[in-house]
Amino acid sequence: TLQRRWEPMRKLLFVSALMTLLSAHAYAAGCDLTVVACPGGEGASNDAGTLDCAGGETVTLLASFQPAEDIADFAAVDGILTLRAAGEVNEAATFWDLEVANASVLSGTQRRPATGCADYTNPYLPPGSGFAVGAAVRGPRMVRIACTAYRAGTLAVKAGQKIFAFQLTLDASTSAESSGGNLTGCTQPVSITLDSLTPGSLSNAPTTVLKSGSQMLNSVVFNGGQLPAIAPPDSLRK
Repeated sequence: TLQRRWEPMRKLLFVSALMTLLSAHAYAAGCDLTVVACPGGEGASNDAGTLDCAGGETVTLLASFQPAEDIADFAAVDGILTLRAAGEVNEAATFWDLEVANASVLSGTQRRPATGCADYTNPYLPPGSGFAVGAAVRGPRMVRIACTAYRAGTLAVKAGQKIFAFQLTLDASTSAESSGGNLTGCTQPVSITLDSLTPGSLSNAPTTVLKSGSQMLNSVVFNGGQLPAIAPPDSLRK
């Protein structure tokens, strides 16, 4: 019958369409926030564990991304992060007030670390590249962090290319538990989420704002904090 003759053709068209779809999504565009290493590197994790407040531990967060489109003249990334603390940052958790009380412990760099991120392009090799970061309290338990990393000159990058974005560093030397500090709440559960990362082009060509994980998740937790209830990146879905 006509229906039976059409069935093999229908299956062929379905398989062809599926292969086209898969080839178009062979990578997962997005941004990741990890500790120890970039996704795929040994020890890469979204859990920073328990912060050694008494020992004045320094923790480095690593941001990386895969753009959703080719960018012929990539020049910078802008990141927006949200810190959520269990206690109020102007009372029981002053350690996490990164705007005023503890602004000095927040720093960062555009430089890719010497280990852990070798599979990610380092776009900031030219002299004159740089980084800037700042924070503002946006609620009793919320701090917004904004940062930018930029390169001198431009770089052509491809959709799905693994690219290093920036490092953020926090240290516990100002905590009440440390011999040199008096700020409270260092041991409280905290999460930091990379809410958005925007690749920038020198010509201001539109680029996709990345808002979810690519290879891992776009959040890091401390002290038993809970990762936000967000969908896993495509690469982790079964």
